[in-house]
Amino acid sequence: MMKVGRILLAVGILFALFNLNYGSDVVQKDDFKFCRQSMTLSGNCQNSPTCFTVFNAKYGASATTHNCNCQDAGKSHTCSCCINCDYTDGKTPC
Repeated sequence: MMKVGRILLAVGILFALFNLNYGSDVVQKDDFKFCRQSMTLSGNCQNSPTCFTVFNAKYGASATTHNCNCQDAGKSHTCSCCINCDYTDGKTPC
């Protein structure tokens, strides 16, 4: 009879733990979304630091810079990268 009591207690504890973890009404927030951010820099693409390097220096690693493009425009160039939308105006999704 003692074994049955222990089994029921163990099942009850497991049920309570699963209920606490999976029965919550709290909605999980997505990690983050990515938006395109651009900046104009002097010089041309070949003789300048990479766009990835420039964005990491400005926004930090938490911006998770990726998918960068560089376009020359005369004496300047435009860097465009996808970064965490928290660091942008959030208007241009990647």
